[in-house]
Amino acid sequence: MRRFACVVLLICLVVTVFAVNSGIAQQLPRVPTTPIRTLPRLALQLELPPLHQWIAEHHAASFSALPGFERVQVDSVFPIYDMKGEQLVYYEVKYRAPNGQDAGYAILSATEEDLPVVEFAHHGVTHFERFSKEVDGPFRLIRYGSGYIVAENEKGQLVGEIGFRPQVIPREIWEEFSHIEEGEMAQKPGARPVPLKEEPEVPELRIPQEFIREMPYEQWKATIDPRTFVRAEPEDIRWHWEQVREQYKRAEGPGNPRIAYASSGNCAYDYYWADGIGNMPYILQMSANTSANHTSCASGCGPTAWVNLYSWHRRSFQFATGYDSSRYNTAWLDDRTMGVRSYLGTFRLRCNGFTWHYRMRRGISYAESRFNLDVYYWWRWSLSTWWRSSRANWVFEVAREMARYRRPFIVGYYSDWHYAIGYGIAECRTHGWSRHSWAYIYPAWRANNTQDKWIPKSDIFGIWGIYSFVRR
Repeated sequence: MRRFACVVLLICLVVTVFAVNSGIAQQLPRVPTTPIRTLPRLALQLELPPLHQWIAEHHAASFSALPGFERVQVDSVFPIYDMKGEQLVYYEVKYRAPNGQDAGYAILSATEEDLPVVEFAHHGVTHFERFSKEVDGPFRLIRYGSGYIVAENEKGQLVGEIGFRPQVIPREIWEEFSHIEEGEMAQKPGARPVPLKEEPEVPELRIPQEFIREMPYEQWKATIDPRTFVRAEPEDIRWHWEQVREQYKRAEGPGNPRIAYASSGNCAYDYYWADGIGNMPYILQMSANTSANHTSCASGCGPTAWVNLYSWHRRSFQFATGYDSSRYNTAWLDDRTMGVRSYLGTFRLRCNGFTWHYRMRRGISYAESRFNLDVYYWWRWSLSTWWRSSRANWVFEVAREMARYRRPFIVGYYSDWHYAIGYGIAECRTHGWSRHSWAYIYPAWRANNTQDKWIPKSDIFGIWGIYSFVRR
């Protein structure tokens, strides 16, 4: 009898507990029915080979003086594929700071067909992380250059993109300008100006309609020459890999991050920054058919770069009355951008605004005529063929000059014929600036610095800068 009473009591306790738990469960928020997204299976995290692990650590150690980049560690690695989506060609390495904060990324070449490190950022998140927040389902990364990286699904269809697609110019149009190999002009404070070489005016455009309209991604991809996206000269690439292999052999325990920080082979960099980098303007291109841009395509990066440069000077110095000093797009600045666009001869190409490299210098004469001011400046560009690198050292000297003068500059770089704003440079004292130099750029893709990055000087084909505006 006593045993029966114990069993009944036990059953009652179980029923009571179940009922209480059921009531609690009804009061708590329901478990989401949508499962937490796991890493897309086309972009699984990788283990870096020992050499590339050392490159990633060595690179971080060399740039440890950058804000927030001290003692960062390799956190995760994601693959970047070739245009066919088959061969692994780059690793995207995520860095994390000791306090757990995101600390940027570096893109390493998985082969020796490009520089060991082709771009990096010392803050923010990786391209993979940006895509993973926006793309549903599996994807893979395809990199076309410093200015364009995309996410594709299993079928090779575009599901996300960062930057602007590299321009596809009709060959017959390009050949008209193939003889314009380089240009230079300078008006430095206290120096005589360099005589301006004659440059052809923009001809009557004979761009076929199919080159004006936006092309579907798959069709555009089929027209791209893969050689377009290897920018550094072969000799320069070989030199960099020889240095990497030599230093790697000297390092003991290449998988140990402490060795990387202690390595005597780290580059010692000098940094030069434009004044007021924390107060820089963030002026973006205008979409088609807006209040200021009545064309059927985007306004263009060339005029946008010039207005950002003018606005930096206006925000830093009182160079002109009546100039809108806003950091972001306003109706006045948008109208001014379209005025610069017309003056540069920017035209529609694949529904982007395209500005010929040799016409970018007109941004200086525009400022002289419209602001009624004298302008001290220096620019250089060199672009000898369609897929060959520029005379990178000769061009980069202007970036060094402007940055040392604490001024920003316009950077023309390959892959998408993009014009960005350069706000700093890094020069390696260990191997000389002509070997290891970088430019810090604002691509003007967002109205903040989240997509700013460092690109190597070998990516650059032109620099345009203004020292100062002087009242007449």
